[in-house]
Amino acid sequence: MSEYERERHRTTGDWDERKLIEGIIGEKSIYKYRADVPPEPGSPQTKAKRLRLVVNLSASMYRFNGVDNRLERQCECVLMFLESLAGFEHKFTYDIVGHSGDEHSIELIRDEHESMAESKSINRLLVSNIRDESKQMLTPISGYERELLLSTQEDHPAV
Repeated sequence: MSEYERERHRTTGDWDERKLIEGIIGEKSIYKYRADVPPEPGSPQTKAKRLRLVVNLSASMYRFNGVDNRLERQCECVLMFLESLAGFEHKFTYDIVGHSGDEHSIELIRDEHESMAESKSINRLLVSNIRDESKQMLTPISGYERELLLSTQEDHPAV
């Protein structure tokens, strides 16, 4: 059970017995209510912190990767982010989303995952998803057209 304290001198809540005289003479702040005690600075954290990593999946990331390796460096940063959270799954929940010129939130990893940094195959899959998404942005189709194209491919798979 969490610790709590009574906050006094309130205008609503439970009646404060110590304010009987003030209530008789017309004082308004004669109530108290139960409030949670804020954690002490430096005390252990009880809830997981929420982190969201946003990566650039625009076509320029793929197009200019040969010039300055921007896509490769971004993939390395994402992997370093995942490796830095290894062993701290109880302290942090995270998800990774991408943005491009057409779409503002492309989900790469949701927060319902277990230890992502330990699985090299999942990391390879994540990096390939980042590369594929930025490569797909090279084609001049909108997000709606892309969803329509993907849904028709699922309905009629290639033979």
